[in-house]
Amino acid sequence: KYRQRREAAILERCFDKLASQKAFKQMSQSEIEVHAPLIIQAAWRARQKRKQLRALKMFQQDPELFAAMRLQKHFKAWLARSRARLKRKRVELAVLQQMELRTMNEKVGPHLSARERRRMYQLQKELRVAAKKRRQTQMLLRPNTRFSVIWKFI
Repeated sequence: KYRQRREAAILERCFDKLASQKAFKQMSQSEIEVHAPLIIQAAWRARQKRKQLRALKMFQQDPELFAAMRLQKHFKAWLARSRARLKRKRVELAVLQQMELRTMNEKVGPHLSARERRRMYQLQKELRVAAKKRRQTQMLLRPNTRFSVIWKFI
């Protein structure tokens, strides 16, 4: 499902790029219905071929380079997941803090349960530890080394 959604989004971008072209804007609706699928197909096939060619070049190059690129890919995915997890925690903490603030100021409405209060304190502690760890982490890559240049390329 993820792959289908991603590829559908790519196709939409291809169509948007196509729709912004001057020649496409001058076509009538019936011409668009005839030519658009062909042009989108061609763009999609060209994209797939470029992707295949890039993969082929990587396999033919240095295997260490290929391994480094795979490591980077997995590290970036892990980093994105951890950032998303922290974002979810921040949102949850903000909701709990708003609930607590509202009940303290108005002295009306449902109070936080013991479970919600524990969760709020737990989230505060986890986010504090994550922030401290982030501050303590030094730069992993030295600039302008082969590895960092490839990292920027990906």
